[in-house]
This record gives sequence, structure tokens and C-alpha cells, in this order.
Amino acid sequence: MYTTSTDGKTLLINFTIPLGVIGEIECLRGKENLNTVTTVSSVETISVHKRWLSQYEDDVSFLRFLLDMVTHKFYLKSISLSYNLLYPVEVRLASYLLSISTEDVKGAYSGVSMANLKDTANLIGTSYRQLNRVLQEFSQSGMVERSKGTLIVKNRKGLTDVAGQNIYENGDRKS
Repeated sequence: MYTTSTDGKTLLINFTIPLGVIGEIECLRGKENLNTVTTVSSVETISVHKRWLSQYEDDVSFLRFLLDMVTHKFYLKSISLSYNLLYPVEVRLASYLLSISTEDVKGAYSGVSMANLKDTANLIGTSYRQLNRVLQEFSQSGMVERSKGTLIVKNRKGLTDVAGQNIYENGDRKS
């Protein structure tokens, strides 16, 4: 999930792992969507139209469920935004790469297009130049490899060591 400013800059909010709920704030407030959601791997979704949810607006169990979701989300967003301000670029980039790379059946990790590096820099709240410096460090240490316009994760353990914990995900990553 990410948010976009009026001048087109984006900021990564977090990665949602199964079973994630999105849209509960908009549902409760009757507002337009606040953030943008993009998938980086295969997903299965269930959607419920707002008009169906309005039938349960006085149901205590449903409201309690939504309150749980909203308070949890506010807590996580508070942590996420502080991470973007407090953690160095190395930690933010390592966490981002851990979140978007998935392992295939042969044990190889997916890559990210080098054409999207400006977007990646915006998402993690840094400059393109700083991102490139950190990528060079990661490449020299063997954690990533630049190949044919793609950035490939080569050493997830190394990235995990840099990140300490994945600051953009909560809980264990599901493959």
C-alpha cells in the first residue's frame, strides 16, 4: 500500500500479508480511497460492496471487528511512518527488496526492473542517487545483482541481516 502526493511523489505505507483487510476506514467514514494498493505477487481477494456493508452498520460484532482492524492499522501506520523517518536507507531498501522478492520452485528470487528505480526511491522516501549508492554497496557485498535491466536478489539472508526485521511487513512472510 502506498500514498501519492499531489505532485506525484509516492510513499510506501506497508505490505499487507494474508489475511489482510483493506478499505475498512473508507467503509466507516463513507470516504473515497486514501491509498493505492498494488500487488507484487499472486493474490486471492474477496470483496464486499459498500452497500452490503451498510446493512451491518449497527451490528455490534461487525463494528467491533472494524474497530479492531482500524486501530491495528493506525498502530502499524504509525510505526511505518516513523520507520521512514528514523531508519537509514539501507534498512528501508533491504526491507523493500525482501517484500517484493519471491522464491520460485528452483530457489531463485524474482527481480525488480531497473527502470522502476526512481519509483522505488520515492516509495522508500529517498533520492534516486542515494538509492543507487546503496544498491552499489548491496551489489558489491553480493546481496543483489544487476543483470539485463533487472535487479535480482541473490542473498536474502544478507538483506535480512541489514534490515534486522522487515519494517514494511508485519508477521511472517507467506510465500
